[in-house]
Amino acid sequence: MQTIKLLVDNSAISEAACDRAYQLTCIQGLRKVPDATLILGSAFHRIAQRTINEDPKTQEAKLQLVQEVCYEYNLSDFDKMLRLSMAFAAGRSRLPPILRRTDLRPYTETKFDVLYKTVERYGLLFEVHLVGTIDYIGYKDSIQLVDYKSFAGKTPSDKAKEYAMKFQLSFYAWMLYRYSREIIHDLINLHAECDAALIQARYAIMPHNLPMPSLYIGNPQQFNKPYFEEVQSIVDNAIEEMIAIHNLGDKLAVRNGMTNDKCKYCAYTNGCLSRNESRELEFFNTFERSPYDPLSFN
Repeated sequence: MQTIKLLVDNSAISEAACDRAYQLTCIQGLRKVPDATLILGSAFHRIAQRTINEDPKTQEAKLQLVQEVCYEYNLSDFDKMLRLSMAFAAGRSRLPPILRRTDLRPYTETKFDVLYKTVERYGLLFEVHLVGTIDYIGYKDSIQLVDYKSFAGKTPSDKAKEYAMKFQLSFYAWMLYRYSREIIHDLINLHAECDAALIQARYAIMPHNLPMPSLYIGNPQQFNKPYFEEVQSIVDNAIEEMIAIHNLGDKLAVRNGMTNDKCKYCAYTNGCLSRNESRELEFFNTFERSPYDPLSFN
């Protein structure tokens, strides 16, 4: 029996809302070309991670950090990245205290890959892995996770309301609730099992289109056991949908999008609009392909 490792992260759950988008991205491995905003967001994540990990003290060290990140992401606007770096450094004191390992390394960009269950379906064995990266895990009377976002075009408070409607924080918080010891490997002086009420999550939002940006810390989202039961139901339903799409094999999935605003921003829309399978395939073949691997994202 063929075994398929099914990688389930927040993005895959989102893509599974459209059979076609999930099939192209997570099964066939089409890689969407990152735009300038996405690249800048990744660079901001790297600056935040390195600022906490390295804690540069001198101006020379801070400048070198930004220079290295600009080189890594091929960014030419050093001044903009320096402003974002300075804004994050100034605002990080308002984040919950960082949780540290026994060797004092902080829990930043914490990756997880947990075997959730195995499912036998359609003559295939699916090993379902829950995967992802948590930007920041803090602790102050409770486990507090933080997800970084950068944006342009709206006020931070408006953007925070928009992000609050997304599933990402709920998914990460549920993971910490269910798999705290697998994700926080050396859990010390914390509860043996995480109580749902002792987990909080929030966004740290950085506007990158302002001359003097500042880090906006969103209000913490709190949870309880019934809420996490609902999250698990959403995850399980998405997994069933993913498995059904895998069963299509080489057959192109139906377009069950084109009915909402999300389609306007989908990289595959032009192919779907053609309404001609040969033209659709021609369009989709213009994308680069590589195996879907959420843990490689940065």
